[in-house]
Amino acid sequence: MKDKKLNKYNLSRDIPNIVKREVRQRDCFGCVLCGNPIIQYEHVKPEYKDAKSHDPKGITLLCGGCHDSVTRKIIPKYEILEAMKNPFSKQQGIASRPFSISKVPPIIKIARTESQNCKTIIKILGEEVLSIKAPIDDSPYYSLYFNLKDNNGTQILLINDNEMVLSSKVFDIKIEGNSVVIYNEDEEKVLALANHLPSLPSEPNIIEIEKLNMIHKGIEIEFYKKSGRVKSSKAEITLGKNSFIDQECVIEVNKETINLGSGGLTFLEESTFNGSKTTIINIGSG
Repeated sequence: MKDKKLNKYNLSRDIPNIVKREVRQRDCFGCVLCGNPIIQYEHVKPEYKDAKSHDPKGITLLCGGCHDSVTRKIIPKYEILEAMKNPFSKQQGIASRPFSISKVPPIIKIARTESQNCKTIIKILGEEVLSIKAPIDDSPYYSLYFNLKDNNGTQILLINDNEMVLSSKVFDIKIEGNSVVIYNEDEEKVLALANHLPSLPSEPNIIEIEKLNMIHKGIEIEFYKKSGRVKSSKAEITLGKNSFIDQECVIEVNKETINLGSGGLTFLEESTFNGSKTTIINIGSG
């Protein structure tokens, strides 16, 4: 019996990772028709059933909706071939999609530090890097702002009012479900971000930064699942297990100080501080 995972030329449906990366980079990480970065790989010319190899020149990126329209022959193949010459995300310089947040203040997890109902999570030299906005106007939903730049100051990811925009200038991006992973030229993870959706509308999202490695305005930031570090020329904080509730700002880096917690409730268990100019404010009730 013939293996259903093989075509008539005994070619597996499993596209090698190196080919997938080449296709992602060429199509600028988004559907060639609409730019949605939640993508599937489509053999266009030749189709998979007639393909003898996984040639990246004949494979492209399509989102689920566009892929379904191609399968149902709503969108003709020649339109895909035309789009492959000038993919949507290449024209725009970005790939984008909505970022789903519930009506309940989300929990932000960085290393083993958690915060909820805090306005600003990270602020560096007066610039917000990560923050949460309460519902405004007619929207009942909270919104996330996250501005990630590389060490040269080039923006590689922006989440603003729950719209996620990914730059086509990065080396590689993988999006699976509600997780985003960005890689640099050395194939190292720069960012691993997961948005854990609630099962009920009365429950909060859990937005987890599983890894972040960046230098922002000269400030070194390293976050991992179980540890975190923020370092300036004057001071350094190593993050442990902490909780922040109803804060104006969780981590604020100024020229002379690194402040951890501003207003509200702070439960600080394991963080350590180095540098005579490092300050901790409002430990306990604000």
